[in-house]
Amino acid sequence: MPDYIPDDSPDKAPLVDTFGRIKTPEEIEAYNRAEQDRREHHYRKLLLEAETRQANAQHVQANASRSIGFLTAGLVIVSLISGCVSYLQFVAANENARAAESAAVTARQTLKEVQSSGEDTKKLAADTHDLASAAKSQAEASKVIADSEKTVAFSTQRQAAISASAAKSAETAIHLTESADIILEGIACSTTGETVLRLDTELNGVWRNAGRGGASKVKASFSVGLYGAEIAPLTEMPSESYIGAGTVLQSTKKMRIGPSIGNTDEARMANLTRINDGTLPFHAWGWVTYEDRFRGKHLLVYDATYIPRSKCEFRTVKVVGISH
Repeated sequence: MPDYIPDDSPDKAPLVDTFGRIKTPEEIEAYNRAEQDRREHHYRKLLLEAETRQANAQHVQANASRSIGFLTAGLVIVSLISGCVSYLQFVAANENARAAESAAVTARQTLKEVQSSGEDTKKLAADTHDLASAAKSQAEASKVIADSEKTVAFSTQRQAAISASAAKSAETAIHLTESADIILEGIACSTTGETVLRLDTELNGVWRNAGRGGASKVKASFSVGLYGAEIAPLTEMPSESYIGAGTVLQSTKKMRIGPSIGNTDEARMANLTRINDGTLPFHAWGWVTYEDRFRGKHLLVYDATYIPRSKCEFRTVKVVGISH
């Protein structure tokens, strides 16, 4: 229903229009009819809105009723399921009770049997426990002793290794600091004051013991010449000698340049000119063997070349030392 129903009696039409002119009876009648139609249209609109609101309210009420029905049915189903579960729990509880009662009867019978023979079994178990405890204690004591002996043995072995390493290091240090060390000191020349070599210039090796210990069984070999030239064979072994720390040793045999640089006088002069000009290297080489105070054996191999236009000076180009 509408909130209100408008009055069906039309308002009285105004006698004048907006311009102040007096209306005719026909105009007044037309105005009254138009106003009546407007009121009827407004009434029908209000009535339609009221019916629509009433229909919506009935639809909402129907949906609510349907939801309540579904909820009620769900509650009934849940109640049935709860009843079934309660019944099953009741049956299970009865079964558990019967099983517990049966177990209690069995336990009482077993307890009676154990009590009848329990004293002997308890004594035997006690004796066995005491024996096992004693065996365990003895085993633990044996293990402790074994571990201690193992630790002592390991410590002794480690201490022996450390002592051996220290002794070896000390021995090596002594050998390095107190051993003999022979080096090539230089080449002695009979024409030292001249800036050129001559065919009759004589050379011999000079060695020095730079170590802190003496060198025994010293043997030295000294030769001069050109690379590729024929070298005279060693006819006799050098004699042995002793060189103390800081002592100098010279080869007793002197080598003359002329025979070592050519087979003819012409070849010797040509080679000597090239040597003094620096176009032909002139070498002095040899070796030294000796023993140190610790019976270590040493070998020194050397090679030196003449410096052209110098006062018989030589430059060492290679030195090889071997010790064992």
